Amino acid sequence: MPSAIEDYGLELSVEALIDQMKSASDISFHYTYDLENVKLSQQAQINLYRIIQEALSNAVKYAECTNLSLQLYKHGNIITCMIEDDGMGAPVDSLDNKKGMGIESMKSRVKALSGTIEFSSKPGKGLTILIELPLQVNKEK
Repeated sequence: MPSAIEDYGLELSVEALIDQMKSASDISFHYTYDLENVKLSQQAQINLYRIIQEALSNAVKYAECTNLSLQLYKHGNIITCMIEDDGMGAPVDSLDNKKGMGIESMKSRVKALSGTIEFSSKPGKGLTILIELPLQVNKEK
């Protein structure tokens, strides 16, 4: 995927990922983005792509959701990525303390980008993942 990010950018690479997942599931995906004039470093784009890939894969595999929304945008000097599903949800403390490789990988990648990641969920009410990354740390030099 790094070459696709280099050739097409993060937004279109994520769109291609979603198209692949659409064809392999019955989930309705909603993707909006606005990173116009944002120049993220290649490494930041790859890390953010991998975080999104893991979050979407987890939702498809485990959430039992019918709708999945991904928003990727710039607000001030922050890149915000919000992933929401309408699946079965989970207690937030179990996600914050989860030691599974996927969640740990997401947390590690967010930390490497000097960002934050928050999980918001209630059983039966879906899951929201909010990722915020400071632009100045992750911009292309």
